[in-house]
Amino acid sequence: MHKIIEVVFNGKVSSFTVTRIDRSKLYGSKKRIAVDTQGQECSAAALTRDGKYILPTGGMAILYLIDEGDVVERNQLRAVDPGENNGNSEELFPNEAMELGPAISAIELLQYTITRVYGLETLSLMPELEALLVAGTIFCIVAPNFTERNSCRSFLLINDTGCFLLLGKQSDFDFVGLEEVDLSAIDIDGVEDDIGDSLDFNIL
Repeated sequence: MHKIIEVVFNGKVSSFTVTRIDRSKLYGSKKRIAVDTQGQECSAAALTRDGKYILPTGGMAILYLIDEGDVVERNQLRAVDPGENNGNSEELFPNEAMELGPAISAIELLQYTITRVYGLETLSLMPELEALLVAGTIFCIVAPNFTERNSCRSFLLINDTGCFLLLGKQSDFDFVGLEEVDLSAIDIDGVEDDIGDSLDFNIL
């Protein structure tokens, strides 16, 4: 069952279902298959350290165990915050509705490194908010606990392919514009060449 989030704009609530979008969904994926000289697919196997035994596929497994020794499925694992919450599970999406903050420009969004992308399916979307999103408006989401890390911010937008929720961190580098420094305007005639003077070569 997909998680449902709600956002508030001008006092009215819109709701969406959330689906995580990974790199394979964005860019596709490839699988490299090893074959033998007959063109048959090879099976992976592992050799024990002493070289006596071959362990075929299924001969080894990685298990997640709790203190009592019971196996925990991977999809049951939850991220925890070892800091302020003393190891308690941190819910990425809050249960309460989140306020939409100020709109930002695409240039401002480029100041963030996007760390997660979520696809949103509309359950209810107020017409005024939909019109602004379709026109290209990007909204920040105001929710102190709605973060992947404390330094993250979240953004709501719509483009030609759908509605998305982005999580991003402030970039640590300055934007480099198209303008370049005019080196011809720098006066280098009066700069003393300390290195050349210190060598002080004399011609005999």
